[in-house]
Amino acid sequence: LAVFAGRAGIRDGAGSPGASGQHRDHGTEGDGIGLHIAHKLTERAGGSLRLADPSTSGAGMILRLPPALAIEEPRGPEREAAELTAAGAEADPAVDRAAFDALVAMIGPEMMPELLDRIESDVASARDALAGAIDPPAVEVIRAKSHILISVAGSCGATRLQHAATALNAAARDPAAPGLGDQVRACLAEIAAALEFVRAERTAC
Repeated sequence: LAVFAGRAGIRDGAGSPGASGQHRDHGTEGDGIGLHIAHKLTERAGGSLRLADPSTSGAGMILRLPPALAIEEPRGPEREAAELTAAGAEADPAVDRAAFDALVAMIGPEMMPELLDRIESDVASARDALAGAIDPPAVEVIRAKSHILISVAGSCGATRLQHAATALNAAARDPAAPGLGDQVRACLAEIAAALEFVRAERTAC
């Protein structure tokens, strides 16, 4: 955490695949839904989110916020695991309504149609790839697409899909384990439920 010209800032250089070339040119958005949401929320808070060095292949980001805006202390892994377990125990619907409504409140109703379009596109793309990776199991595809689903589902409160994608990602790390195809099918069922919710919300916008 640092201060730049009176504005609080965080620089994150955590290792990741990085933003694509077309997004590095703009110096703001990456390929993931999480960064897209972060960029929108930062704008609403009067701050800025930029790539630390657009010339590199990494995804280091610089977040700058007005000094009056409180920055929540990062959650530890134990707290995150406990919250995820509690959510899984209580989440019967495909999407946790409270979590989704909190996202709407943060990002603003006027931005939701764009965000819902992006969520649907990302989830549908992962669905199509997974459907073609069942027999024989394409482990690398399953790992990559389940990782995307974990992120997207977590961003919008699709807890059932998040749990299914997390289980699938773990299973894909042991190709010799039986039942990988069944795990993919279970994840596809949760994708269908999440997409139904997203499309209904987009119609209501």
